[in-house]
Amino acid sequence: MLDQIWENIQRVKEESPLVHNITNAVVMNNTANALLAAGASPIMAHALEEIDEMVALCRATVINIGTLDRFTVESMKSAIWRTPSTKWLRIFLQRIK
Repeated sequence: MLDQIWENIQRVKEESPLVHNITNAVVMNNTANALLAAGASPIMAHALEEIDEMVALCRATVINIGTLDRFTVESMKSAIWRTPSTKWLRIFLQRIK
């Protein structure tokens, strides 16, 4: 299992996948920096009008449900529903306590 984890880490560094993030303003900078440190390329895109393009372009979607408003909720739902089933395991819901 540790070998697989290390392989995945190396793969992220080599491939620098584009990661779509719908997150709150409180953790946006930290989330982007963590993804950059891991070797990924984060995009922080919340607008409903951007969702289709982001889902098509990105290899993963991170959704942080920490602080919600009606606009962010609509974007989150849209991203989840538009993500093809082949990417379902790449949607991450992050709950902040």
